[in-house]
Amino acid sequence: MNAFLAGSRILLPNHQVVHAKYTGLKGLQNGALLKAAEAEYDILITIDKNMSYQQSLKGLRIAVVIFNVRERSEAEFRNMAAKFEVVADQIKPGTFLRIDV
Repeated sequence: MNAFLAGSRILLPNHQVVHAKYTGLKGLQNGALLKAAEAEYDILITIDKNMSYQQSLKGLRIAVVIFNVRERSEAEFRNMAAKFEVVADQIKPGTFLRIDV
């Protein structure tokens, strides 16, 4: 199961996608977010470019995908979804993966 940005459920029909605001994760930040998310999810997808510099995934079972986006447009979300589909099965727990959109 993957926590992802709003609107992504339609773009990723092969994955169970939930926005953080519907999971009780909204408002959590950094380490607290990662620890809470790993209890329910395999992958956290974010556009927070600083997360990998500020947090460690050591000892955590969740992976984090960071999308480097230029703008939050429908075209960008479609591009993000396509790129995620290519790597989804290769993402390993406890790792960060950066993807340029």
